[in-house]
Amino acid sequence: MAIYQVAKIKCPDCEKNFPGVFAEKTPLVKCTHCKSVVARPPVLRGDWEISYYDANGKKYKERIGKSKAMAIAIHGQRKQEILEGRFLRKKKSVRIRLSKLMAETIEWGEKNRESGTVKRYKVSQNALMPTLGNLYLEQIETLDIEKKHIARRLDRDGVSKATVNREIGFLKACFRQAIGWGYVEESPVSSIEFMKEDNLRYRDLSPEDAAKIIESAKEINFHYFADFLEIIINTGMRHSEVLSLRRSPYKERDGKSVRQNHVDFEQCLVRLWNTKGGRWREIPLNDRVIEVFRRQPRHLNYKDHFLINKNGKPSIKIQDAWEKTKEASLSNGVDVTDLHIHDLRGFFIDNMFRAGADVPTVSEITGIRTWKVLQERYTRIHMDHKKDAVRNLRNILEPQVEPKKKRANPSSPKRLK
Repeated sequence: MAIYQVAKIKCPDCEKNFPGVFAEKTPLVKCTHCKSVVARPPVLRGDWEISYYDANGKKYKERIGKSKAMAIAIHGQRKQEILEGRFLRKKKSVRIRLSKLMAETIEWGEKNRESGTVKRYKVSQNALMPTLGNLYLEQIETLDIEKKHIARRLDRDGVSKATVNREIGFLKACFRQAIGWGYVEESPVSSIEFMKEDNLRYRDLSPEDAAKIIESAKEINFHYFADFLEIIINTGMRHSEVLSLRRSPYKERDGKSVRQNHVDFEQCLVRLWNTKGGRWREIPLNDRVIEVFRRQPRHLNYKDHFLINKNGKPSIKIQDAWEKTKEASLSNGVDVTDLHIHDLRGFFIDNMFRAGADVPTVSEITGIRTWKVLQERYTRIHMDHKKDAVRNLRNILEPQVEPKKKRANPSSPKRLK
C-alpha cells in the first residue's frame, strides 16, 4: 500500500512536461519521454493518490485530491476494511450519453416489446433529445429532468400531461436498462411520479349523427374512408387495428411465416394478433360489415390490403380525410366540436350496452381489460336510464299491498241458502 503525489514537471533535457509520481521520500524520477533522471522539484502541485491490494491480491488505485491528510485518512480506512473483510469495490461507471442509451433501449425494445410501444419510444426520444440528449448519464439529476424537460414541455411547448407521462415513462425504461447493463447504479427518474391525467373525456354521439358522418364521407368522394368509419362503428376496433387488417392470416418475414391481423370470411370473424394491449382477440362480424369487406377492390400491387385510397395505395394517413369529413358533416347539421375518430369506438361500446351485452362480452370484443376503464372513458349513464332507475326504486320503498278479501257474513241470505 502506498500514498503518493502525481504532478506535472518539466524535463530539463527534452524540455517536455510529464507526470511525475512522488512518494514522501522520492528524490528522483525518470522522464517518460527521454528516460533521463529528473530531480524532485522543491514545490509539487498535483493530486494525491493511493494504491492498495485487496484480499485476492488485486491492485486498486484512487485519486483523492489536493489534501495529503485526506489521502492518509482514506488509505487507513481502506486498509481497515480489507483486514475486516468489509471492502466492496464499486463498479466503474461507464461514461455514456443519454442519446446513445435511448438508441440502445429502442433497439432492445424492437426485440422484446410490442410494435406500438417501440413507436411510442421513438416519439418520446425525439422530444427528449433537445433537452437531455447530449448529457452524460452521471450528469442527469432529478431537478434537471423536472426543470429542463417537464417544465419546458408543459409551459413552452404546451403539450398535455399524458404526453409528458409517456416521455417520463420512456426515460424510466432507459435507466432501468442502464442499471441492468451496468452503466449506472441508480436512476434519477425513480423519484419522479407520473402526473394525474385529464383523460376522463366523453363525447356522446347519436345514431343519426353517426349515419350523417358516413354519408358526408361519401359526399366528398371518400368512399374508402366511409367504409373505414363503418367498420369502426360496427366492430369497435381502434383505427390502427382497422388499417392493419389483411386478407391472409400469415405473412413472410425473414423467411418465416408470421401471423397478422386478418379477416376470416368463413367464420365471419376478425382475428387480431398484434394489438395495443398485447392480447389477441376475435371480433364477430355482422352482415353489414361483411358486405363492407367483400366490396373492397383488390389492387394489383396490394392484393392483401383492404382499404385502398383513390390514389391506388393502402390507406395509412387518415387525418386529412377525417378533417374534410367533419367539415362536410358540419354543413349537414352535425355538431363536430371536439369529435375524434376514437369517439366512434365509444359509440360502439355504448350501443353494445344498450343492446344488452354484459361487461365480460364488451371487454373481450374491445380488448379493454377493466370495468373501471370502460366506465370512466367510454360509457355514460344516460338520463333515461337514471329516470327509470328512480321510478323502479319507488316500487321497492313503497310495495303495493293487495287489498284483503271481504269475508262473507254467515247470517246473510246467500249463506243460509
